[in-house]
Amino acid sequence: MGEVSGGRLVAKALKAEGVKYVFSLPGRHISPIYEGLIDEGIEIVSVRHEQAAGNAADGWGRVTRTPGVCLVTAGPGVTNMFPALVQAYHAGSPVIAITGRSPFALLDKYGFQEIDTIALVSSVAKWARSCSMVYRIPEYVQDAFRAALTGKMGPAVLDIPLDTLCLTCEGSKVPMIPPERCRSAGRVYGDPVLVKRAAEMLLSAEKPIIFAGSGVYWADASE
Repeated sequence: MGEVSGGRLVAKALKAEGVKYVFSLPGRHISPIYEGLIDEGIEIVSVRHEQAAGNAADGWGRVTRTPGVCLVTAGPGVTNMFPALVQAYHAGSPVIAITGRSPFALLDKYGFQEIDTIALVSSVAKWARSCSMVYRIPEYVQDAFRAALTGKMGPAVLDIPLDTLCLTCEGSKVPMIPPERCRSAGRVYGDPVLVKRAAEMLLSAEKPIIFAGSGVYWADASE
């Protein structure tokens, strides 16, 4: 494979997860990822505002039951996207938000558009991490997808500094584990006693009505 940049590793990891579309507003801190997305054949859906990128990823997740991916730049890109993240969190919608960050080498030196993204989003994300090691990018991407899809679904945020995206490493030494090997496919089943009781109540009712919440939809259990 030869030398590969962090930005291209992000794209390769998304491709391995079956991602076909990424919703984004271009920005300097995430530009290395675009090159990889183009190389991997992942379509970039450009929007006019980062909140729209987050909302589109949320909508994709709700319709397909698979994670929608949004990509936003550092600082104001993250704060603009934040309201969409809040909505996805409360709706239990699977969203992968990849955020740019000022170079790690400039940490705490008031770098351009520098903010503490993880501190900002932690209250409305199931999982929020920052990756500053280029060879671990695919691992972090997989962790984000696993977190978004395990149990009650919700958003996961992966923050990557610009210099990490620009760094290169030997691609053949970076493990790309198939998603099915690092994700739980198990489901949580109801209490057998309560399920039996509910069935008996329905069978004995003259005009049974079922009020089903959104969990039925997310579990694909409507049949």
